[in-house]
Amino acid sequence: MTPQPRPSPSPTAQALAVHVFFSAEGEHARASYARLRDLWTACGDSLGMTTPVPRLGMPVELPPTLAAPSVLGPAAARQSVAEGIVQAFVVRERDVYCLAVMIAPDAAERLGWSELEARWSAVVTAGASAGAGTPNAVPLGEARLFLALVNTMPDGVAAPSGVREAMPQHPDTDEAWWRRGHRTDSGLLLWETASRPDDRAVRRFAVVASRRDEKLMDAWVWTRGEAEVPPFGRYLMHMAKIRHELRIHAGGDAVRRLRTEADSRVERLLQLLEGEIPAGPAELVAASTRLAVLRVQSAGLIAALTRLREMRRTVQIAQWNMAAALGEDGGIEGQASAVSGPGHIRARASDNEVGGPVSGRPGTTGSRPGTPPATPLTDDRALADWFATRLDDDALYVAAACDRTRDVAEITATVVEHGLHEHRQAAEDHRDRFSLLQTAIIGAVLMVLTAVQALGYRVPVSGPVKAPLVAVLGAVTLFLAAFVLRLATASDHRPQALLSHIAAGLSGAALVWLLVAIGWTEQAHHSSPRGLTCLVSGFGFVVGVAVARLLSRRGLAA
Repeated sequence: MTPQPRPSPSPTAQALAVHVFFSAEGEHARASYARLRDLWTACGDSLGMTTPVPRLGMPVELPPTLAAPSVLGPAAARQSVAEGIVQAFVVRERDVYCLAVMIAPDAAERLGWSELEARWSAVVTAGASAGAGTPNAVPLGEARLFLALVNTMPDGVAAPSGVREAMPQHPDTDEAWWRRGHRTDSGLLLWETASRPDDRAVRRFAVVASRRDEKLMDAWVWTRGEAEVPPFGRYLMHMAKIRHELRIHAGGDAVRRLRTEADSRVERLLQLLEGEIPAGPAELVAASTRLAVLRVQSAGLIAALTRLREMRRTVQIAQWNMAAALGEDGGIEGQASAVSGPGHIRARASDNEVGGPVSGRPGTTGSRPGTPPATPLTDDRALADWFATRLDDDALYVAAACDRTRDVAEITATVVEHGLHEHRQAAEDHRDRFSLLQTAIIGAVLMVLTAVQALGYRVPVSGPVKAPLVAVLGAVTLFLAAFVLRLATASDHRPQALLSHIAAGLSGAALVWLLVAIGWTEQAHHSSPRGLTCLVSGFGFVVGVAVARLLSRRGLAA
């Protein structure tokens, strides 16, 4: 007898289960919760979920504000009064809010997966429009599970033609997604339609079960009868955390820029150490400025390093929780479902989920080398392992950059401080010598004046010359005092520099006035005209200021 060919399984009872995950802790928690409330309201408005779920005894509306971290568990539930199952509930799992939605209309409506996804997309659009003014409110991730029953399960893991034809197509849909199936120990089959990019926020799965395993599928992807995250939803929640961290990491571009900038400044400081040590004050100040910038960047590297370590720990914890979510194989509990279906099962990850080749697509952000894995869960495990290794590598390189920056900064600080100390010492010695010279000059002048007064000696100075001579003595004394004051402060300190320049100008003006007075008295035997005196004195003032500025630039005078 010739065996009859086995009929191709066709999906029936098509439904859509959605899990959306929002951060409940951190700096964006309030904005994330506001986005959750907008989406929750849109579920009621767009899908007609306006009534409570009787057996759950939970409020229809979410609290207006974010609950305290200690408030965990169910938060709200709602459903539609239409035929079929159109329900939703929100549960807080430690640091994550999970919005679970089931859209399974009455079979008489004959709606397929494409129509069901269109309904959900309308909800997402309405929620996004309501929260358009809320920044940083992007969910951690979203999983859309396209559910169906088949009369006969396929022998292999390839998706039946009916499943392939019913699955909605999107730009990121892989051409051969239907070949990468996963069969759970309880007999469910699932496929993910996309394997790239690695940091995708929305994931789409097709999940099919035989008619006799409908309750098993409900319990695994939707509910076991209470408002709690199901095993596969819990698994997806922790994987969403990993992909969210991957998006934040963004291929390590920000960390790489920090390292590159720090290394560039380190190289410039190394060139300073390898060449002649700068002796001038300007060069030393410039080196000190570069050193300060490097130390600021070192603080940025330290912050990046601690963030990488925190991210690595988050990924590790998520990996443990993913394994725990699918790590037990339980039996069916004969409990009537208050939401969709009775029963509960935890499917154990089969051997082909553990390890496997590292997959990825070269050229994408944070891409992994290799070829796409055999199953979606293998891809998740490979991505988590690869990302953890990448974070370890990045942390190691950033730690090395921190050490390099710190060590070079310490050596450079020693060199620069030594140069500045020598410069300060030389300036102090110069100031001390000039102070002695000033004291000697002023002391000599005072001694001469005292002797002249004591002996009654009359200096043979004509009347027109006395005034400019007194002006010269006063201006020179002021200039010497201003010069010493400037030596005691920074060379470019504006008030002291201005005072020394004015004193130099006054000295020049007084000296020219004295010379003109002497010459005019010798030739004309009377005082010089006032106009001429003011003109030449002004010229002397300008010359004195110009000479002082020129010598100041060369570091030779005030």
